[in-house]
Parts: sequence; C-alpha cells; structure tokens
Amino acid sequence: MGTSTIVKAQAYTYVRKTDKSVKYAISGLEMAQQYQSKRHISRIQGMYDRLSVTPLGRSAKLKGLHTALVEK
Repeated sequence: MGTSTIVKAQAYTYVRKTDKSVKYAISGLEMAQQYQSKRHISRIQGMYDRLSVTPLGRSAKLKGLHTALVEK
C-alpha cells in the first residue's frame, strides 16, 4: 500500500497537482516510517530533492513535505 501511495504522489507531481502530490507523499512517508522502509523514504526524499530546484520548490505545500522529511 505504501508503494502505490508513493507512486500516486509521483504521478500527481508529473502533472503538477502539487496539493495532491504532497498529500500522498506525506501519507506514503508515514507508512514507510511505520514499516521502517529506508528505500521508500529515500524515494520520497529523491522526489523532494528533484522538485526543490524547480519553480514548484517554492510552493508552500512542498515546504510541508520538507518539514515532514526533516522530522522523520
């Protein structure tokens, strides 16, 4: 279930639906933390890293994802 949530986050990112993308990314991050998957956490981190250097990186929603990643 975590994998599909992370894939949804990535898909919404590609179509620039930042609100839904961040919602799914944070949900996927929470799941990955529960089952302690470093691989899934790193996928979300990678998605954030790629977005942070784009204009979407200035989005307030993306800052929420950054906060969630830092608090992990």
